[in-house]
Amino acid sequence: MQLFPNTKTFISILGVDIAWYAVIILCGAALALYFTMRDGKRYNISSAHIEDIFFGTLLVGVLGARLWYVLFSPQLSAYLSNPMLIVAFRDGGLAIQGGLVFGAAYAYYKCKKLNIDFLNLADAAFPNVLIAQAIGRWGNFVNQEAFGEIVTAKHFQFFPEWFKEYMYIDGYYRQPMFFYESILNIVGFILIKFVLPKFRKMQKGDYVFAYLVWYGLVRIVIEHFRTDSLVFFGMKSAQVTSIVFIVIGLLGFMGKFRKKDNESNTIVLFDFDGTLGDTNQLIVDSFVQVFAEVQPDLVVSEEMKLSFVGPTLYHSFERYASESDDVDYNVKRYKEINLVMQQERLEEIEGAKALLTVLKSKGYKLGVVSSKMLHSLRFGLDLLKLESDLDIIIGGDEVSIPKPDPQGLLKAQAEILPDAKYKYYIGDTPTDVLAAQAAGFTSIAICTSPALENDIMACNPDYLIYELNEVLTIIEENENGKI
Repeated sequence: MQLFPNTKTFISILGVDIAWYAVIILCGAALALYFTMRDGKRYNISSAHIEDIFFGTLLVGVLGARLWYVLFSPQLSAYLSNPMLIVAFRDGGLAIQGGLVFGAAYAYYKCKKLNIDFLNLADAAFPNVLIAQAIGRWGNFVNQEAFGEIVTAKHFQFFPEWFKEYMYIDGYYRQPMFFYESILNIVGFILIKFVLPKFRKMQKGDYVFAYLVWYGLVRIVIEHFRTDSLVFFGMKSAQVTSIVFIVIGLLGFMGKFRKKDNESNTIVLFDFDGTLGDTNQLIVDSFVQVFAEVQPDLVVSEEMKLSFVGPTLYHSFERYASESDDVDYNVKRYKEINLVMQQERLEEIEGAKALLTVLKSKGYKLGVVSSKMLHSLRFGLDLLKLESDLDIIIGGDEVSIPKPDPQGLLKAQAEILPDAKYKYYIGDTPTDVLAAQAAGFTSIAICTSPALENDIMACNPDYLIYELNEVLTIIEENENGKI
């Protein structure tokens, strides 16, 4: 094994060279993956799904970049006469735009297979692709490629000496076009991710369209100065592709790709415990087990059990705590016990997945607003495979005041459909009804626990139902003016 045997090789193992170019590309991809996994939470896309899609997209993207390069290479006839040269990656030759096209196609396929909204994933990923590209361009530096016209040494007066000397290629100093593109990619990342949202109400797909416009403009300018570009019918292929990118991006910003007939002005939010997830008995059993450990003399009455459903954990434990109780420990222990119970026993309320799927197909904006901590809430939704249908998830730790305060509902509406005409909140406790009323939502109370029926009715919900599928009937009749 030999580290850095030459300027272009990172390591040589048993005669196999691993190029710096490959290492740099992978580092950029890894950073983009990290950012996308973090941003994916805003779109309710699990890290596991993002990882699953990422590795396939990376592989297909590399193959696509190679095929794109071969297709537009001036040596195309040589590749066709000797197909083994096509897979000779070590000889160099990748076209990033081909990687984007092929990678996006694969990601779209995987999103369909996993029931994930492709544009949501793309919005989370594409700004971060600029970071990967900015890093990846330094692989071109190592390979002494992606350079421009001949310049004098004075061109590098503000660059380090080692940089200048490495841009001395074939007997001349060359414009470091890779470097300029790398800087412009970072600038684009900052503008799209942080500046554009301050001036534009971002809609689904806007981050993708912004990427296409920005990167298209960057490549048109950069390719003008590059002297090693691929040519297609007398035109630089990267510029032709960039024009297509820009046109698609601008049309996207104009809303030409948005589905007008499937859009809705309706937002439907759900509680989780006892509404989508059949968790009420798990909640009670978890409390009972904690009290059995920390207050073995406490008799947990049926009235106490009913009070556990709805309020926050701290509220319930503080209500029944003895002077010697450590409420923080009780909450921590509850979470440990409840987590195990969910893994073993959690089931959906009958018809939950089917209802969400139908509502989503009608274009309604969907979300969950719960008093559960976000981590626990996502865990339950993931177990029941409900997360992919939701536009937003609000946990109890994302608001400063829990239900019945309307903060969580108002936050969800502000983020996904501020101008909603029809607003519904479905829950199974008086707390949920009061929160809906305070937020100006139509309150739909589902009675999954007969013992809570009288308390729920005392809050005067707009609708009281006993089967979750009744929600669809209520919404459709209400919007058709039949109620």
